[in-house]
Amino acid sequence: MPYWPLAVDRDNLTLMGVSFPDLKSLEMIAEAIDSCMFEGFRPSGREIEIVRDCCLGKITLARLASGLMDGNVSDAGGMGGPDFPYVDPATGVLRNAMGISDRGSLAFAEYVVCARRLCELAEKPVSVRDSSGILAVHRHLFQDIYAWSGEPRTVDICKGNTSFLSVTHFRFAFRHIDDLLTDLWKVDGADREAIARMLGKILAAVNYLHPFREGNGRTQREFLRLIALERRWSLNLHRNEDADAFDRYMKGTVNDDEDVLASLIYERLTVMSNWWLTRQWSRLWRHPDSKMSILPRLVWVILRWRWSFFELSFIMLWNA
Repeated sequence: MPYWPLAVDRDNLTLMGVSFPDLKSLEMIAEAIDSCMFEGFRPSGREIEIVRDCCLGKITLARLASGLMDGNVSDAGGMGGPDFPYVDPATGVLRNAMGISDRGSLAFAEYVVCARRLCELAEKPVSVRDSSGILAVHRHLFQDIYAWSGEPRTVDICKGNTSFLSVTHFRFAFRHIDDLLTDLWKVDGADREAIARMLGKILAAVNYLHPFREGNGRTQREFLRLIALERRWSLNLHRNEDADAFDRYMKGTVNDDEDVLASLIYERLTVMSNWWLTRQWSRLWRHPDSKMSILPRLVWVILRWRWSFFELSFIMLWNA
């Protein structure tokens, strides 16, 4: 799959010439679109407008579905395999909650709703601690379009000349991923190289597992981002304006090369020194019942992290 650039103009707040209301929404939606471009999405200006409006709540899912019934969107390809439980034999298209019967239109609808859900997770990350998080992330991303979102596939699949793990071995594969995650939690959180190495192993394992009939790439990249966040690292594997990152990601996943993936991840990791404090304060502020313990927690935070009262006040207002 060739690299396709995604031009982001932060000075003029445009993405491929499409205007955005602010820098935050521009960057968040650009990253969501970029994750879909790993899977073959090549958006036109009009399609970017639709993604933008859906993510910003200006277009409902019902309106999106009704507007795609004419099937004017190009086909993005897909998986192969004897998957009658997932495909409508009359149309050859994946069964979906939107009633779309054209493959290209379904692919575009999937990109839009997934981008919308990716933006939600960017704003409000969920906690992942074990392999069940893979299912939870997929369920969140594809809940609007597939009834089987969050459920492991029941058929064997392939993509091109690449075959993925047989469903008969899923139990052992999920257990292996849990073992890798256990090892990750034991690694020194400040050791960037060790963190990147373990994340590379996890990404390679999840990619070979390919646990879903559709949506594996977007799920595994978001799952990895959330895992990194648990260790107080920010990870961005999206290849906005970076052909090299795209090529290395594809090489690492297609060839199951943990070293290539670890090297890419290492370069894409940035430390989040305020992650713990921001998350704890957000939890306290959003859950009034827990405010009984707010004073001792704040005292501990001040002593442990030496944050100023100004910074604490800023976080409180930011999460209000």
